[in-house]
Amino acid sequence: MKLSCNVTVLDLQYNSKKGKAVKGIVSVGYYSRDKSSDPFLHVASSHDRVGAKYKISKNIETIFAKGCDQGRATIRLKEPRKDVMISGANNVELKQLLQCISTILKTGSAPELTVLKAIHRNDVKPTKTKLIIRERHEYPVTSSFPSTLQELTILPSCQLKRIDRRISQLSNLKVLCLSGHKIVAIDPALFSLKLSMLDLSSNMITDFQPPVDGAPELFDFISKLDLSKNQLSSFPECIHRMSNLSSINLSFNQIPSIHPQVSCLPRLDEFKITQNEILFLPYSLMFRKRKFRVLDVSCNPLTGGSECPVESDTIPPLTTISLDAICNFVQGDVQGLAELLPRHLLHEIKQANRCCCGKLTTSKTQKVFKCSLQKLSETVISIDFAGTTYVPLKVCICSSRCASTYSNLF
Repeated sequence: MKLSCNVTVLDLQYNSKKGKAVKGIVSVGYYSRDKSSDPFLHVASSHDRVGAKYKISKNIETIFAKGCDQGRATIRLKEPRKDVMISGANNVELKQLLQCISTILKTGSAPELTVLKAIHRNDVKPTKTKLIIRERHEYPVTSSFPSTLQELTILPSCQLKRIDRRISQLSNLKVLCLSGHKIVAIDPALFSLKLSMLDLSSNMITDFQPPVDGAPELFDFISKLDLSKNQLSSFPECIHRMSNLSSINLSFNQIPSIHPQVSCLPRLDEFKITQNEILFLPYSLMFRKRKFRVLDVSCNPLTGGSECPVESDTIPPLTTISLDAICNFVQGDVQGLAELLPRHLLHEIKQANRCCCGKLTTSKTQKVFKCSLQKLSETVISIDFAGTTYVPLKVCICSSRCASTYSNLF
């Protein structure tokens, strides 16, 4: 019986410190074809392919198996006084190994035991989890990417024009950095990865949208997203669905406005959108439960109320009243409404803003007032070289009552 895992052997006799776990093989079996002999526990690793053998019968003091479901266990030996610490193992195979050892301790043998075989070097080859491709000749053209990769960085010298589809097949990938290339479009399969960090800065990307069908895995796991220095002409609407997002950088694009639903991201504390074409900030940012740690909207044409289209305070049409009721019922989430409402109404709901009263509204009646960045962010970054820290907020008024109640803001 053989188990592939990460292993550490701790010498208790000399009180040695716990070392770093290395790729290894833990086996149980006979050293000869004579099955009447004692079975042994054999431990080999990438540092010691020959390994060491330990008698099992009457030589196991304790088995610590509380972490067995997470692929962790410790076998404490009597002679020599050592701990064999197992981690990163398949939990089913680990349970089978521990059950086999328990059977040997009770009966002296186990029916599934065989003769121990020599360990091949590929069996204990360290798992490659991080890869940095610095030059074009290092890029794997004829070979594939290691399936165990968790971090992949491809430096600008490779000058990629598209995202390799093989990257989208790396199911263990957590960090992907493709900064400084010539990528124009994003492979839809990329949204199926469970990435925690995605860096696509300094490319030529014009759109960042997932496929229409399906629920992209990326939205549930990503915490850092960098799309700065691209050619985005609109705010990516899908960003408000990334519930774990803590940092986003959209600087140096051509984005004209910020999507109001960005205020619904509970963990977002670093938001950079400098050097764009933004005229106003959405009033919904005032409804965040906590301030941004960093909010950088500098070098934008934040012009204030003179540029804002303002409609007269009239009774909203029946369509607006109905859409507002739907917006507040679903809180702006239109995922379940795709089959019920026409596309143009879905678009209106997606663009819903917060009124001063806190309700979502699709009303076109707009007002503008100035607000200090100190109310929005812990770190205040001036919006221009003159040190201005007041920014114009655009608010949509849901009714004439709100227009008169909050008139002192405007």
